[in-house]
Amino acid sequence: MAKILVVDDNDYTRLMLQGILVSEGHDVINAKDGEELVEAYEANKPDVVMLDVVMPNVDGITAAKELLKVHPDAKVIIESAQHVSQLQKEAEDIGIIGYVTKPFDVESISAVIKKALS
Repeated sequence: MAKILVVDDNDYTRLMLQGILVSEGHDVINAKDGEELVEAYEANKPDVVMLDVVMPNVDGITAAKELLKVHPDAKVIIESAQHVSQLQKEAEDIGIIGYVTKPFDVESISAVIKKALS
């Protein structure tokens, strides 16, 4: 179906998301932090990026801003354990198209991926 780049500093979270996405028929590429995002995006040309917010060195919002400057057509979905509406507002303001919360729900992930691909 789609090629999805998962960017998360937590190995367990990346593997869990990969399992969900692969079971939905997607190809998954992984990156471990925001510093790897632009390089991984350019090397793999994914259809969608799933990006953790809280990461060391470069947080997800900053990494998304950098990616969207270079690739304004990138489809970025933020993932976070935070349920903060201000974070959602900031994400939408910079062009992020979706938001999923942890712990992950397969139906929520499927819906946001479907939205990103439409």
